[in-house]
Amino acid sequence: MTDIEETEDGFVVQIGVPAVMTAADLTVECRDDRLWIRGAVSAHLDAVSERPHEHSYQHSQSHGSFQNSFTLPGPVDAEKAEATLADGLLTVRLPKAATTTEHRIPVTPA
Repeated sequence: MTDIEETEDGFVVQIGVPAVMTAADLTVECRDDRLWIRGAVSAHLDAVSERPHEHSYQHSQSHGSFQNSFTLPGPVDAEKAEATLADGLLTVRLPKAATTTEHRIPVTPA
């Protein structure tokens, strides 16, 4: 899931990432007219659910890396951009500007 929305004063980019990711697993950068999102996940999840008279066990693993880039609809002030991660949804807020600068955007947990 990826959404790019224009607001009166900027752009909001939302992208779904694996829920096991933390803010430290992500890198968000703005270069020229592009937003770059990179991540790596190495997680091991075990879930057990019980029902009367039976036991169900589920075991799953997720790992790997990804990289996406998006062309921004207009210039942004990358130094004032903010990125938050909550429940598997990365939200990047990019204020509009006359020209886009290059900048790494820290991701904070929400």
